[in-house]
Amino acid sequence: MRKVIEIRNLSYSYADGIKALENVNLTVHERERVFVIGPNGAGKSTLFSCILGFLKFEGEIIVSGIPVKKETLKNIRSTVGIVFQDPDDQIFMPSVQDDVLFGARSKFTEEEAQANAREAMQTTGLLGLEKRLAHHLSFGEKKRVSIAGVLAMKPDVILLDEPTSNLDHRHRKHLIDTLMKVDGTLVIATHEMRLVCEMADRVVILNQGKILAQGDPRDILTDKRLLETAYLEPPCECELNKLFSRI
Repeated sequence: MRKVIEIRNLSYSYADGIKALENVNLTVHERERVFVIGPNGAGKSTLFSCILGFLKFEGEIIVSGIPVKKETLKNIRSTVGIVFQDPDDQIFMPSVQDDVLFGARSKFTEEEAQANAREAMQTTGLLGLEKRLAHHLSFGEKKRVSIAGVLAMKPDVILLDEPTSNLDHRHRKHLIDTLMKVDGTLVIATHEMRLVCEMADRVVILNQGKILAQGDPRDILTDKRLLETAYLEPPCECELNKLFSRI
């Protein structure tokens, strides 16, 4: 299976010398759903920022065969889409349709962009809301707009930072249903075990900037001692039942 992301000996330190990431090695394959779990401050968002080239790091990151470096950032950010935790950090066009179209127009012809945007809005349940003012939508609807904008760009991989944060039950379910329809590679940073049990193909535990373990979610999520070492609450029995019933 094709490697979409290859991370080798990745390290990143803050200006004060504190290491946010230390010797991280990770490979993500095409159409894999990889969950990076860990407590707040574990380095999950920093990892995403390095993949997108927002931070100057040590080590090597290769995305779809392209090394992440200054001269390749335009290609990298066309290949990797990110959905931020707060959709207000992502949405800036007046209408829903304009926002979903914005990134696609930079990558495709107008006809292709329009087709991609319509497909993305159908996937996310936004058809009928095209003319709405994006900033007048609910938080959950804004989240769907931010996802649709990324889907319309047809990236090789999508990064999602705490995608269910601040969502009510209805919008959370809609988001999961949407992500399950995505026929692509997803890397999702979260500490919500219920989401991991419902979707993960592989789990990576990140704590204090280091990978503690990675592998089959059935092995990782049933190891209570490992999870407690990473300050993670183990899944409840009903969540584990859902995990074992789908894999």
